[in-house]
Amino acid sequence: MAFMFVWFSLISSLFMAWNCGGRQSCLNPLVRRKEVFLPLLFYIVYYGIGPWYVGELLEGVYGLVFVHGIAVNGYFISGSLTYLAGVLEVLLFQVPAVLYTSWLLTPGRSTFPHCYAVSCHAVFAAVCIFKLYTFQSNPYGMVAKVISPGLVWPLPLVVVLSWRSFVMSRRKLTIADDN
Repeated sequence: MAFMFVWFSLISSLFMAWNCGGRQSCLNPLVRRKEVFLPLLFYIVYYGIGPWYVGELLEGVYGLVFVHGIAVNGYFISGSLTYLAGVLEVLLFQVPAVLYTSWLLTPGRSTFPHCYAVSCHAVFAAVCIFKLYTFQSNPYGMVAKVISPGLVWPLPLVVVLSWRSFVMSRRKLTIADDN
């Protein structure tokens, strides 16, 4: 229940920013760039409905881990604590990733003090290191490290989208300086 509340809050805030019209929000720069917004939105929606891990849950037994429970050998075991891992994922990785990507796309970002920009990059680097640590400490085996969407997708996706956001904001600043 807590996961759904946090996940739904993130999704609804993204959609409200998308449909806010002329009003400004901190997510406005993100939702204006479809090439960054849509992959990030797809990942967040998938995280709420798709399997997080595919791997060896018990010795010799493979299964799927969802937010609602675990599917093993044709049975679905509900009521596990997987939602707690989901809440932590949303709060500690997805929300900072959305805010960081949106900050990178902010037009007046170059006017921020240098120490503020360095601290934003440092916090996001710490978030990425934490995500990498959770990838390394995966309890579901090597198969889960190779094919699980909950482990494999987030970090490369957010790093690529952040890099694209940085390049897009730099390109826009360069074009504005030329005019």
